[in-house]
Amino acid sequence: MKRKKGWLPVFLLPAVALFLLIYAVPLVIVFVSSLFDYRLTGDSMTFIGLQNYTQLFSDATFRQACGHTVIWILIHCIIHVSIGVILALVLYKKPRGWKFVRTAYMIPNIISNAAMGMIFLNIFNPQYGVVNSILKAVGLESLTHNWLMDTTTAFPSVTMTWLLFAGYTTTLVLAEALTIDDSVLEAINRVRARAYGVEVSATGQYPAVAEREQTKLRTIIRTERRMELAFEQLRYLDLYRWRIAEKVMNYPNYGLPAKNKARQDAYMQYWFHGAVPEIDESGCPDFSRTVKGEPSFFESQANKLSQRQFIAPKMYLWPIPNKTTEVMPNIENNTGY
Repeated sequence: MKRKKGWLPVFLLPAVALFLLIYAVPLVIVFVSSLFDYRLTGDSMTFIGLQNYTQLFSDATFRQACGHTVIWILIHCIIHVSIGVILALVLYKKPRGWKFVRTAYMIPNIISNAAMGMIFLNIFNPQYGVVNSILKAVGLESLTHNWLMDTTTAFPSVTMTWLLFAGYTTTLVLAEALTIDDSVLEAINRVRARAYGVEVSATGQYPAVAEREQTKLRTIIRTERRMELAFEQLRYLDLYRWRIAEKVMNYPNYGLPAKNKARQDAYMQYWFHGAVPEIDESGCPDFSRTVKGEPSFFESQANKLSQRQFIAPKMYLWPIPNKTTEVMPNIENNTGY
């Protein structure tokens, strides 16, 4: 369906108007005013060009302030953003308690700047602040001083307080990493729609995929690839690429019970009457499922034909042929071979 974009300028107009009134217009007025010499109590304005800027950059204090600003920007662009990205990559794996860490690290970003300022004023307080109290407790009383008023520690102290605000970067990166792009769903739905002979937009005429939770969608895609690309020599490469070969390739192979007509009939009866194995997140059947009150029905009734074995990480690498190592003795074979 083609989207109508005629209303887009209408919705953008309030934001553009506010930007012009609050930022752009005042900025132009300030710049134009800086080219004149005038007094707040006077009525006349004398054009002096860039003289104000020449005088400003000649001031040693201003140049020092500019240097501190550049250092501040570099610290935040490198350290501040790096911490946020690294934490986002760790939380992306969803370890235990990841939601609590994400929320706790985001708290400084939702507290007002005035409140955060008061908190850190108390933390660095020379008399009862947390920093000096800890130094006194561990016997480093000689290091205690007024952190925010000492010229040697004021800048790093203020800079370090902003490292807590890396949670904003973490939230942005994590949100983007956990977002499922529409192209992913469209790709798998095109495959399914083709099988039913309908357009991909006719989602009511085929089992369209709308799942956006990563773990569940991963299971759907892996199962879909196993069925859609059967006998195309891609399954083995998928197992290697997904690094799940040690799990999948260690499953036993089951078949009909050998030389036992009664067990074969019972197995076929259960198999073709809804007792199909469940498919796990790797796209593999789970034969431990209970069928009609009988635990591990497939394992007990079916015939175990063979036991596959995959040894990780050894078998993720191919062995180097003996002829190659004989011709080139300096080449060492991969670990495990």
